[in-house]
Amino acid sequence: MSKEELVKALMTCRGYMTMHTNGLTDEQLTTVPEGLENNILWNLGHLYHSHCGMTYGNSGLESPSPDNYGDLFKGGTKPSDWAEAPSIEEVTGNFNGIMDKIVGDYTAGIFDNFKPTELGPGMTLDSIEDALGFVLIHESVHHGNIITMRRLLGVS
Repeated sequence: MSKEELVKALMTCRGYMTMHTNGLTDEQLTTVPEGLENNILWNLGHLYHSHCGMTYGNSGLESPSPDNYGDLFKGGTKPSDWAEAPSIEEVTGNFNGIMDKIVGDYTAGIFDNFKPTELGPGMTLDSIEDALGFVLIHESVHHGNIITMRRLLGVS
């Protein structure tokens, strides 16, 4: 996949996600549907935090993700564990802006010092392109979760 095709795929994926998250009320963003552990806001914060780590962190660059986001949004966390809920405006603002930033920085070549990272046995990301491919998969999985949450919350 060329650089241009990868960028187009990232922006298309984000476009679909935005279509299903913009315009949700604070209640819709923060309600944990029955039987689940997380809400839509957690998914947005999780994607933001993990995408920053996957790209900036693995390239030896300072992550734009605030220091406390790991405690709030890393895998295995959930809103019921939060001592204080993060600002909806901050989380959605960070999420809405990060893909443009990542794409801009990728096109500018700032991820050239990407360090291979192992996701699990036999799963290594060897380049920034591998990492961005994983970002596509990861965002798509959470997009599916968000569509399910919308249905459980009665949002058409």
